[in-house]
Amino acid sequence: MPGAADASVKGDSERSWVRYENDYFEAYSDVPQSEALLLLEDLENFRAAMTDYDGSRVPEGSKKTRVIIFASKEDFIDATHHPLAEAFTLGIDGAPHIVMSAEAKPEWLSTTLRHEFVHVLQGYAGDQLPWWYFEGFAECMSAIEFREENNEFVVGQPTIRSRSKRSFIPWSELIAEDFALDEVASAKQASSAYFQAGLLVRYVLVGDDRAYRGRVTEYLERVTGGESSAKAFEAVFEEAVDEFATRVYKQRRKSIKPQSYKFQPEVAKRDFLASDTARPVVQKMIDALRAQGP
Repeated sequence: MPGAADASVKGDSERSWVRYENDYFEAYSDVPQSEALLLLEDLENFRAAMTDYDGSRVPEGSKKTRVIIFASKEDFIDATHHPLAEAFTLGIDGAPHIVMSAEAKPEWLSTTLRHEFVHVLQGYAGDQLPWWYFEGFAECMSAIEFREENNEFVVGQPTIRSRSKRSFIPWSELIAEDFALDEVASAKQASSAYFQAGLLVRYVLVGDDRAYRGRVTEYLERVTGGESSAKAFEAVFEEAVDEFATRVYKQRRKSIKPQSYKFQPEVAKRDFLASDTARPVVQKMIDALRAQGP
């Protein structure tokens, strides 16, 4: 791994890095400003929507979330040593960082950035969550749709995650408290796992069967208290997860009706101040990322 002394910012020498900042985010990117601002303004709308939806927020006095968006996947890999990821979240010097490549499919970029910010909020909440709910909640929320000139948002839309039923993880394995994504056999299985987790969360939070709403807290308390995830799931949702999830999957198009919410006045701080930034500033951030290791 290159050391900080001989590491350098790679990529097109004519491509400049720009710093963007508002009340909650400090971002750096070498993608065109118009593209960066679209992503960041969407992220700010999303932050406000999460606050309005369930009170999720960055604690008062916390450092701003730093977002680093690489135009080149090669530069992203060189800086992070994450060849398979498109984005991830980590903490450096007490500040949450979202690091991503902008070479993903355009329809994935905002969704990916939103997903990672949910993990920032989960980190502040400090909850110990099983994988299916930790990732499934981020999947479900990342599909929020903004309407009415961003004055309204809709929760419960299906995600755009690709999946194949042949690649599904057995539901009982997926919800196990020790499930680990790095143990799955293929990228298709990984994508299906995210879809499955998102589907379960969508149903228990947004689904038309109101009997299930509000039970997630009890389920998580049972798991945190030492009860197995499978037993806690069956006790709370009154059905073994295999039967529950199979039924939900079959009925997914009619059993989950999205819900609309109005933004509260002055919640979103949508304007970002953009300014050129010096290469040494960017280099220092990249060296800090390299120091984290894979």
